[in-house]
Amino acid sequence: MAISHKPSVRFSICSLLMATLFAYSASVQLNDP
Repeated sequence: MAISHKPSVRFSICSLLMATLFAYSASVQLNDP
């Protein structure tokens, strides 16, 4: 029941993680000489 209790929270955490990963890869590509 815990999984279907707050799916929005789980989705926001997943979205935040993907956004952070995307920003990290983008910064690495920009800093690459």
